[in-house]
Amino acid sequence: MPTYALTGGLGSGKSLCATGRMQEYLRQGRRVATNFNLYLDKLLHPRSQMSCIRLPDFPTIEDLNVIGRGHYIPDKNRPGHYAKDERHNGLIVLDECNVLFNSREWGDKRRAAVIAWLRHSRKLGWDVIYTMQSLDAIDKQIRSGLIEHEGVCKRTDRLSIPFIGGLLRYLGLPSRPPRVHVCSVKYGITHSALVVDRWFYRGLTVQGGYDTNQVFSETDSPGLHTVLPPFLTHGRYLPPPLLKRCLLWAAGTPWRPVHNYKPKLPLVERIQRLPVERRLEFFRRFEATGAFEVEKCAS
Repeated sequence: MPTYALTGGLGSGKSLCATGRMQEYLRQGRRVATNFNLYLDKLLHPRSQMSCIRLPDFPTIEDLNVIGRGHYIPDKNRPGHYAKDERHNGLIVLDECNVLFNSREWGDKRRAAVIAWLRHSRKLGWDVIYTMQSLDAIDKQIRSGLIEHEGVCKRTDRLSIPFIGGLLRYLGLPSRPPRVHVCSVKYGITHSALVVDRWFYRGLTVQGGYDTNQVFSETDSPGLHTVLPPFLTHGRYLPPPLLKRCLLWAAGTPWRPVHNYKPKLPLVERIQRLPVERRLEFFRRFEATGAFEVEKCAS
């Protein structure tokens, strides 16, 4: 079971690389659960039926127990058991682990149950990715007992090309390489650990798939829920492929576009463009004023 810790400075692309991995899992039809906001319509095909699980910003043991197994592939040789093939494993991504598993709060009783669950996540068919600024700031139980690979994230546009960069700057030309996020994956967490893989991601393909400005909060965090697949939010409003449209026409049931007969109010449209925590703030404000109460009809 691969377990990764993605480290790097602010803006180095830790969440972007983690989102890129989730995109790969979803395209393979594997389960994904994460504690930050994903926009599946930006990561998958509009007709994709794949959904993901949105964990609270700071998940508890109850939240982890609810999500179930990473896969439900039966074992052909052992009826009633699930296969141990890691090629079908799901992926859990926990962002901001410097706050979630801070070493200063090692005595928190609630954390012990979460760590115990993560310790057995392999048996439940889950791969895990933790993102953090530094390994030294997280709980030692996580650092030494659960992390198998360390991925160091860097951005190429923050590097300078020796000799050529100075010449380009002198000529007034751009001297930085194109922006590419590189994650060097080491087998182990020591400085001498061998690099076993490298992940390359461009922000143009992944950047719009997650909320880069998300603020993690215990009070305004959404509860555990499922993010709808792109088909339900976008794909079902698209025309079917040409061949299918011809077959429907030949069968006497021509395709007709689906209309949204109940458009949202302009105020609701504007609120939907806000971050999730701001949406919750407006919802609670309207709920307190009785905006959602339905008047009973007189009999």
